[in-house]
Parts: sequence; structure tokens; C-alpha cells
Amino acid sequence: MLNDLRIRNFRALRALDVAGLAPINVLAGKNNSGKTTLLEALFLLCGAGNPEMALNANVIRGFDPAAGFTPPETFWKPLFNNLDMTENAEIEVTHDSL
Repeated sequence: MLNDLRIRNFRALRALDVAGLAPINVLAGKNNSGKTTLLEALFLLCGAGNPEMALNANVIRGFDPAAGFTPPETFWKPLFNNLDMTENAEIEVTHDSL
């Protein structure tokens, strides 16, 4: 089970720390406040090390790089806060081992 989540420089989230996650958690907030971004971060953790997961997250949002030729950085830029690829995007969790 996940206990704590730390996100840095990912999409709209500059810095987010969520401590004390439980088996069931509720996300609530105004539109464009980062709820989907938090879920995407967890989605990417499920496929850690697989770059296709990050590209799939963009397709889910309606950005389809296969629709036409685009520079390679266009695939990755939307994953970074303020489209700034000079800082690392980080998604970390602490969890109970199985």
C-alpha cells in the first residue's frame, strides 16, 4: 500500500506532498487544480521505467504525437511544469512492502 506521495515539476504541479495515504482516498478540488495530474503521476509509477507510459498519458489528454511529425521534445515537454525541461520531473512514493 502507498503511504506517501511526492511530486515535483510534473505538469501543473510544481511541488506536492501527500502524506498518510489510506486504502481509500478521495480527491476533491476545483477544475484545473491538479486532480488528474496526481492520478497521472500514479499511472506513471505503475509503469516505472517504461517511456511508453508517459506518451500514453499524453494521448489520454488528447495529444496524439502520431497524428503528424513533431520534434521529439514535443512528446516530453507537456510532462514538465511550465513546459520547463531544464528541471527534472520527480514522482516518488513510500510504501509498505508486500
